[in-house]
Amino acid sequence: MTDIDPKSILFSLPTLCDGTPAVEPGTRPDNCYSLHEDDWRQIEFVPQANRAYIDSELQSLAAFKLQNRRGPGWTSVYLRREHPVPLSTVGLHLPQTLSLSESPLWLGSGPPWGGLVKGGFALSDITNWSIYGQRVANGQVVQLAVSNGASEPSRVLVSTIRELVDNFGLLLVDWYAASIVDTTSFDSILAWTARYHRS
Repeated sequence: MTDIDPKSILFSLPTLCDGTPAVEPGTRPDNCYSLHEDDWRQIEFVPQANRAYIDSELQSLAAFKLQNRRGPGWTSVYLRREHPVPLSTVGLHLPQTLSLSESPLWLGSGPPWGGLVKGGFALSDITNWSIYGQRVANGQVVQLAVSNGASEPSRVLVSTIRELVDNFGLLLVDWYAASIVDTTSFDSILAWTARYHRS
């Protein structure tokens, strides 16, 4: 057996959200939407009041990626803290009429860590794109993000993204791509999703 120098191990993602939600451990139910813990809030909705802060974070992340890139991975991870203006301040309640399938949200890659997110939900379409997040007891959404699929998302999901941005004064930040998504039109959102399509 060959010893591996820990310093030679690379991270597959350059940035992670520093905080993850509380989970209820147990057996993963069949009807839940599963998300790897590293993907938590990698494409997230953020109040527009954070625009200057997000621009600064994106610049810092770009510099970090250049400094820490080694071949296929990164030597360190840029941890993103909670934004100055959290999503909870916008009073977001999702309408009951969304034409997307809702299921509980499971966060974690499996034993020894994983569980159902307390108040977690995922609104998915047939292409496996999802808008997921976490609600508190009164139904207010306190965290909201997008999980990408491997093909073009449905018109319903793209329209829902556009409505959320417009109705609640939000930005959609793609930390994988280190950019703010152009959500000015249906077509601009659809064009952004193409970076995740697999041929």
